Amino acid sequence: MRGVKIVTTAAVAVLLLAELGPVPALADTIEAALVRAYQNNPQLNAQRALVRSTDENVPQALSGYRPRASLTASGGYQYTDEQLTRGTPAIHGTTAPRSVGLTVDQSLFNAQTAPRVRAAESQVSSAREGLRVLEQTVMLQAATIYMDYLRDSAIVEVQRSNTRVLEQTLKQTQDRFNVGEVTRTDVAQSEAQLAAGRTQQLTAESNLTTTRSNFRRIIGNEPENLAPGSPVDRFLPATLAAAVELGLTQNPNVTAAMYGVDVNFLQVKVNEGALFPTVGLQVSVNQAFEQQLQIYRAFNAAANVQVSVPIYQGGSEYSLIRQSKESLAAAPGSGADAESGARRCRHGMGPVACRQGAGGVGTGAGDCVGNCAERCARGGQGWPAHHARRAERAAGPRQRPQCAGDRAARSRRRLLQCVECDRSPVAASDEAQDQCL
Repeated sequence: MRGVKIVTTAAVAVLLLAELGPVPALADTIEAALVRAYQNNPQLNAQRALVRSTDENVPQALSGYRPRASLTASGGYQYTDEQLTRGTPAIHGTTAPRSVGLTVDQSLFNAQTAPRVRAAESQVSSAREGLRVLEQTVMLQAATIYMDYLRDSAIVEVQRSNTRVLEQTLKQTQDRFNVGEVTRTDVAQSEAQLAAGRTQQLTAESNLTTTRSNFRRIIGNEPENLAPGSPVDRFLPATLAAAVELGLTQNPNVTAAMYGVDVNFLQVKVNEGALFPTVGLQVSVNQAFEQQLQIYRAFNAAANVQVSVPIYQGGSEYSLIRQSKESLAAAPGSGADAESGARRCRHGMGPVACRQGAGGVGTGAGDCVGNCAERCARGGQGWPAHHARRAERAAGPRQRPQCAGDRAARSRRRLLQCVECDRSPVAASDEAQDQCL
């Protein structure tokens, strides 16, 4: 009975569909188009592959902490003919020497490993922020091309309707000319208007064809039955100040620049680590057979601690250190530009003014941050007292305290925030400045 009921229900549904006619295809929404662009855009897929490639820098850097083991084996044929002293009988014979050995190397101290790991992590974070930048670009392109296609489609329909109206107008003008109501000039004007309308129609159709091609390139499919776009006002921040703060803390251009500063800072530590000694432990085990005619089997085991102290390597390490410090001094400029760009909509100007304590000298934000990074690269020389104390106990960007006024961005605006206290108005005392630590 249940099967009969199902068949009856299906038959009723078929009859209803036959009476209603064909079901219209579902409209393609802008949300679905954005999803397809996010999943299928070739630029995004290539950038994701680049991020996955950058992720592998972390295990490569972590390998400096882990032991290295190698297994060796050998075997062959050997003929020996030797005489220990004059007058003694010679010893000769053939052997089949073979051996197997295991060697394990473990690094006990290497000053370059820790900053390499942290630099690799910062590179991964920077690559992910770069992916976010491209995602925003592609999503904007997808939304723009979606709305452009709706606009160009409407323009084509308007131009076609205008052409039909002009054709009717020309026909009526010719009829009136035949009965003598208008002159040849009126007919020529109608013909010129119709030619201009057809030109505008062809231009609109050409623009629509270009937009359709871009739609297929960005989103990945032909535009068909597009639904009108929905307003996005509900997703916007409520106030301008909230929008600026959101841009400063979550704009991927700013965060990517900050991670780039971290990478340059840690590269200085990596290059400085080449001047420190390295300590390693090596353990080896070897089992050999018939290495000599008089010895059939031999087993060896050894454990050695190796200390390597660099003295002079031609000066390349010092050159790399100076080069990386200059790169660090130049790196915050991009971060300051990105931050000032996010602030520009509120301040109505370029870089944020940088006021240096009681001096009150205004400079660009890029100069302020660059000077801070330069002092940081040179070991804190010329810093205020609170910055010098912070530089002494800072092992890197992860341990550097942040100013309390920017708690929401403390994980992404490390080096730029080291000059927030210098940007503040004139400090009453050193204690007031120390509150930023």
